[in-house]
Amino acid sequence: MPPKKVETKTSKPAAKPAGKLNSTKTGATKQGSTSKTTSKPTDKKKEEAAPVKAAIEVESMPIKQLGKVLAPDPGHNWCKSGKWPCLLDPSTTAGTFLRYRDTNFLQAVSPKEMEADRIRKALLGGLRYGKPLVIDLGEIDRFDMITTQINNIQDGLMEKILNKSILQVENFETLVKEEDGDEYKPDKFTGGMADQFVFLVIIAGEVPPPDASNKMFYILVN
Repeated sequence: MPPKKVETKTSKPAAKPAGKLNSTKTGATKQGSTSKTTSKPTDKKKEEAAPVKAAIEVESMPIKQLGKVLAPDPGHNWCKSGKWPCLLDPSTTAGTFLRYRDTNFLQAVSPKEMEADRIRKALLGGLRYGKPLVIDLGEIDRFDMITTQINNIQDGLMEKILNKSILQVENFETLVKEEDGDEYKPDKFTGGMADQFVFLVIIAGEVPPPDASNKMFYILVN
């Protein structure tokens, strides 16, 4: 099924209204006479910016096909987009489904699960073993909340996740701490497991969060 478009409001200056056309009065043409031209001034007042609707493509996906978001595949539209998937899940069934799959699942409503070190270990575990890191926002449609929590681990970390540069060894090895043990030493991240990593966000709604409308690939679960 081709992606449908969802409209979100973004601020964009409205076009200036066309001013009145200049009128030209020309006198009778006589020898030695000149034509007189008078121009009416155009209205230079600027109108206030008005919100304009921007369309965002949202792909529909049956709950039975959610396995498509758990591993990268060049044939999947979200992979082709170069973005990570975000599930719009008004029925909340996707969250239940993914919690009991082989994922590192975190709930944004849980202060304990949103602790910086908990997120760091979930992220490293996903990269180390090629598992999805799933963050369920529930009814909290503020992407900036998890951005702040993730950037508390390391400045600019969320941007590295979103642009996928976190998949590079030199970036994710900076997250490893000595107390993590031998399991997470850089030489243990082998076999292309990081390439199987997926960052996935779930929102219990039908509309992408306004502060992340262009940051992820949106999939409406039905």
